[in-house]
Amino acid sequence: MMKKTRTMAVVLTAVLATTSLYPVASDAKTSTQLTADKKEIDVQIKALEKEMTTMTQQFDTYVAQYDALQEELLDSEADIAVTKEELSDRQQIIAKRMKAYQAQDSTFSPYVEAFLGADSFTDLVTRTLSVKKIIDADESMRIEQHAQSSTFKKQHTALVKKEKELEQQFQMMQQQYEEMTVKRAENKAASLALKEKIATKKEKEKLVRKQKKAAKQAAKLKKMQEQQQAAIEKAQAEAAAAAQQQARTVTTDNTDVATATDTTETADATKTTDTKAAADTTINTATVSTEGGNAGNTNFGAKTTDADQQTPTVEGSATAKGIIAEASKYMGTAYVWGGNKPSTGFDCSGLTSWSFKENGVTIPRTAAQQYAASTKISASEAKAGDLVFFSYGKGVAHVGIYLGDGRMLNSQNRGVTIDKLAGHWSQYIVGYGRFAGVN
Repeated sequence: MMKKTRTMAVVLTAVLATTSLYPVASDAKTSTQLTADKKEIDVQIKALEKEMTTMTQQFDTYVAQYDALQEELLDSEADIAVTKEELSDRQQIIAKRMKAYQAQDSTFSPYVEAFLGADSFTDLVTRTLSVKKIIDADESMRIEQHAQSSTFKKQHTALVKKEKELEQQFQMMQQQYEEMTVKRAENKAASLALKEKIATKKEKEKLVRKQKKAAKQAAKLKKMQEQQQAAIEKAQAEAAAAAQQQARTVTTDNTDVATATDTTETADATKTTDTKAAADTTINTATVSTEGGNAGNTNFGAKTTDADQQTPTVEGSATAKGIIAEASKYMGTAYVWGGNKPSTGFDCSGLTSWSFKENGVTIPRTAAQQYAASTKISASEAKAGDLVFFSYGKGVAHVGIYLGDGRMLNSQNRGVTIDKLAGHWSQYIVGYGRFAGVN
């Protein structure tokens, strides 16, 4: 019995040793702390999305202002043209009149003609006043038309300046929108990573709690076992002492000896049963303690009404031609902030991502992401179907589909148009990019 009890104690000690197999890293945050971190990131994501929604609304206001400004510019240009035409007509009339006077050899024409042709003094005065009135009217109208032309030009200059300011404002908004899009994507990735980490951390913490519970239970059983062992040894000592006492006493009745023996055996049987139960419990504890799982645009360039805004004919791969053909379907379609399909309209990167996707090539959504994911090539290497990227200061904010011959097809404020890269666009070019499967 003593040997069996010691064996059980050794087994229990080994079980206790296994409870420290999955220690928690001292530098790791708890799942509660990770959850708080994720909540903070999710709040930032919602704030970004709210700001992006507000920016979209501001952009709608900007588009309305820009459309109204375009109407004013057209009216201003028309007024200037009419004034110039009237001034030219007036100058031609005066020139013809003076030429006619000169043909009559009148040195002081037309006043001399009026004097010579008068029938009376009254007629002379009338004729002179009429001539003066005509000449004064011509001169007054000429001066007025010059002044009006100057005023219209100043107004037109102010409108052009306002147009440029709106364009710059739009460029800044687009750049900010691109930056927020990237930041939102980064935050979403961080939130997802934390979500996975929290799940893993919770599983580990659950395992640690099981281990601690098992260790506590094992310690309790060990203490009980030690108490039982002490009680057994005490009972055995008492029984031996009693047997010795009975052997020395001749008056002890044999029946009393038998009774003492039965009592000892009963106690042994009882203790053996209890020890076996403790051993069974210890084995179950060992099983529990070892289980568990492993824890962006501008509006320069062509207008959609220009005669050269026709479906382009290009040389290149079938995929490149397909991409350009798809994008060309939407020539003249109005620019839509955030648009990425025909039913809503397109922004610059929405047009490129849609046209590529319809031809079996998947690319990221925004201009900045498309630039980052593309293989960079030089201008001399660029072919029809490659992408050309632009920046207005910080970050890529616009993208177009290169057509070859220094042209691109893009979605800008005036809608989906073909633009020449020379001139204004050239100062904003960041570079060219290519995606596998196109060229």
